[in-house]
Amino acid sequence: FLKGAVGLPAGLTMVVLTGAELFTGNVFTMLAGVFQGQVKTTDLLRNWVISYVGNFLGSIFLAVLVQQAGIMAPPALHKGAIAVANLKTSFSFYAAFCRGIVCNWLVCLAIWCAMCSPSVAGKVLGIF
Repeated sequence: FLKGAVGLPAGLTMVVLTGAELFTGNVFTMLAGVFQGQVKTTDLLRNWVISYVGNFLGSIFLAVLVQQAGIMAPPALHKGAIAVANLKTSFSFYAAFCRGIVCNWLVCLAIWCAMCSPSVAGKVLGIF
């Protein structure tokens, strides 16, 4: 619960405040550009591939870095992490797909709320 309630918004806040991009943001932004005729489909696909591969490699790098640094959760929490992973991988494709849509929708709303404020505090509050 704590990771979802604090971890995800905290990570999203860092992405927003540093001007970084997530794959989901690229999907929305570039697709809107295609629909408006301002972006070519080939540019959209190129952007999606570069963004996805970059995010994937970055996540692998961070996971390895955290593991090698020895700052993983204590072994007592490993059972809980494994149980959550097993639960999340047991969903049907359709259920996982629908959850992905809902999650992306909420992330987009958080970004939209953050964009409404000129102040850092307002952006943070909008995301949380």
